[in-house]
Amino acid sequence: MNITAFAIEKNRITIMLLLSVMLTGLAIYSSLSRDSMPPYSVRVANIVTSFPGASPARVELLVSDKVEKVAQELPELKELTSTSRTGISVVTVTLKDEVQQDQMQAVWDRLRRKITLIDGLPQGLHPDLQDDGIGDVYGIVVGITSDGFSYAEMKEYADKIKDDLIKIPEAAKVALGGSQEERVFVEFDNARLKEYGLSSSQLQSIITSTNILSAGGAVIVGDQRIILEPTGNFNAIDDIKNMLVPVKGGKQLVKLGDITTVRKSYIDPAVQIVRINGKEGVSMHVNLKKDANMILLGNKINFVISKWEKILPVGLELSRISSLDIYIDDKIKGFVANLMQSIGIVLVVMLV
Repeated sequence: MNITAFAIEKNRITIMLLLSVMLTGLAIYSSLSRDSMPPYSVRVANIVTSFPGASPARVELLVSDKVEKVAQELPELKELTSTSRTGISVVTVTLKDEVQQDQMQAVWDRLRRKITLIDGLPQGLHPDLQDDGIGDVYGIVVGITSDGFSYAEMKEYADKIKDDLIKIPEAAKVALGGSQEERVFVEFDNARLKEYGLSSSQLQSIITSTNILSAGGAVIVGDQRIILEPTGNFNAIDDIKNMLVPVKGGKQLVKLGDITTVRKSYIDPAVQIVRINGKEGVSMHVNLKKDANMILLGNKINFVISKWEKILPVGLELSRISSLDIYIDDKIKGFVANLMQSIGIVLVVMLV
């Protein structure tokens, strides 16, 4: 059978087949995932152990060496490296390439159980296996900056915007960057405490015992269960300032704010600081779901940004910091244009 002759003689069938193939291709093209790189498996995890105040030599001897010996028991182990710095140990575990994606979680769970059973670690140390998030690519970053607002107020709005971003079907994860954690600091002068017959450890014990955070239990009455919640926990900084501290052997009571300075501030030095166009801010990093469309994700993020620009008070500004979706869209448009030009050139050559 001569296919060329058949195609020419039955040109209607040929045209219908070509149109069917073209329409099917266009339908599939519109549903294809769009991302900058194909998904890949990262077979690396870090075991991080905090050992405050210890020198690098003590960290290596008392922590890193013991963690390494346990990690070496993994049959899937390819490479093991460790870094011991002042106050922290980081052991990096790399698995063999033969370990499949669906097998990795079971391997990490087995390693996690092993490190929780390590003998001989200094008291209070708990190695943490960090296997989640390694290799994640955050293609779109949104930032919020302030003029006259505190970090706490900025983070409050950032959390609300994050809730809207994570609701986007194409978004897998949204991570915050640059948010500063608040703490309550109780500052005192040892000489002044000594005048009241107190030491720093005694003062810490009194504050801890006053701020009750444990459960109060329950009472069962007939078929009802009544939950008991003890009072005494601190709900505001004034509660801390006004708490009564027994001094001079318990003979007198004074307010904590009268013998110390109680203030609310941020952790110093900050873990991470984000600046956007020279202004302090909080960033929101959006990760794309597997086999999803980065361009569609970008369009939906633009809708969320437009919505919040109308809601945010004067002094707070929301903007894009990184836009991988625009880069991908430009590359795809360039590819399609080159493809159309190539097809046109071929048709012109054949017809002429």
